[in-house]
Amino acid sequence: MVPMKKVSSSLALKLALVIALWDYSSIFCHAEINIFGVTKHVYVINSLSAGNTLSVHCKSKDDDLGQHDIPFNGVYEWKFKMQAFERTLYWCNAWWYDHHKLVSRSFEIFRAEDVDRSCGPDHKLCHRKFQWDGIYFEKEDGTFAKKFDWVRK
Repeated sequence: MVPMKKVSSSLALKLALVIALWDYSSIFCHAEINIFGVTKHVYVINSLSAGNTLSVHCKSKDDDLGQHDIPFNGVYEWKFKMQAFERTLYWCNAWWYDHHKLVSRSFEIFRAEDVDRSCGPDHKLCHRKFQWDGIYFEKEDGTFAKKFDWVRK
């Protein structure tokens, strides 16, 4: 039989831990931060040219976001919570047609370890601009840099 004093002190410690985690989570709730990670937003921007539809199919290990067809100047967006220990990874297949010829690329659109360099000044909004000459990622200073060239077939 377990002594009552030992059970009640163990229960009190567990209760204190739950309350502390609850307070910690509620403090950071308004900043989109909690004990489960930071919320990130990825924006796929079609900047190809008038009349060109961009198709993307993105996924992570846990989530298949499906195919999305984005008209010129259109935006497709999703958000997610980062996994612990910077393991979050999303990759995409993107394609469009240039004068009836397929232009495509498979690539990593979000890697947790790159977030400081590829998600703009606040590190939460990750803009990806798709242009006729390649795929651009927003840098920390808010400008864009070409990250990938298209594969033309």
